[in-house]
Amino acid sequence: MRAAIQEPAAVRSLVLEEPPIVPLVIGAPPAPAHILRSLVRHPLVTLSVLRFGAGTLSAADKLIKAGDVEGSIMRFVRGVLGEQALAELPDELRAHMMANAATHVGQSAAGGGFEPLTEAQIKSVNTPALIVTGAQSPVFLRRLAGLLAALLPNSRRLDIPSASHAMHIQNPAAVNAGVLRFLTENVARS
Repeated sequence: MRAAIQEPAAVRSLVLEEPPIVPLVIGAPPAPAHILRSLVRHPLVTLSVLRFGAGTLSAADKLIKAGDVEGSIMRFVRGVLGEQALAELPDELRAHMMANAATHVGQSAAGGGFEPLTEAQIKSVNTPALIVTGAQSPVFLRRLAGLLAALLPNSRRLDIPSASHAMHIQNPAAVNAGVLRFLTENVARS
């Protein structure tokens, strides 16, 4: 998304799996005035993002401060995948997350590591875009994806059945088929 905003000629199409466009809703860094404007313009999206922040990010940050990095990672993953998807997460993926714990801690220390993003920037991207969501993803991710799709002038949605945020792991056949169909249609137009 950032590349399409900064170098539009270099990007022919976008495939975005539930991109975390949180700064669009709360600002980067978070700002009360930004949040209030967003509450007026996009109340359901904003409330769901705020619930995620209060219920997941805040709890994950507290666990890091208490020295429980593994607990923090699992709390964050539960928040973005949901309880069922977390329970079904392969052991090798859990091990990979733990091996990369420093990244999780660094992102937490950096307030998520998000860059500012505006509606005007998103609306300026005319590149064909596919916004992919998991049918079982948490509400805040689905609502953010819906907002993004509404703002991007040349976008379409793909909802992956039987999948959450880890849709490329939970239902790779549906993700691959949808992405290939989108790319085939857009390469043919180029």
